[in-house]
Amino acid sequence: VNSADPAGHKISLNHNAIPSIGWPAMTMEFSAAPSVDLRTIKPGAHVNFTMQQGGDGMYVIQSVSPPVEATNDR
Repeated sequence: VNSADPAGHKISLNHNAIPSIGWPAMTMEFSAAPSVDLRTIKPGAHVNFTMQQGGDGMYVIQSVSPPVEATNDR
């Protein structure tokens, strides 16, 4: 996460490549759905996110969550 603007429902992410839509790794600002709470998202955080393409062709963040930590089998 580079920045989050809860009032404006915007988040700037530096993401890995997304081959399914042909995107290389890059930094982008996305709009977030009104249901996404950006108030606790801090710059520098590592997150997982989902997005959906809207009718206008733009992608909108639908969820943001902490990354799943690797688990150790004992």
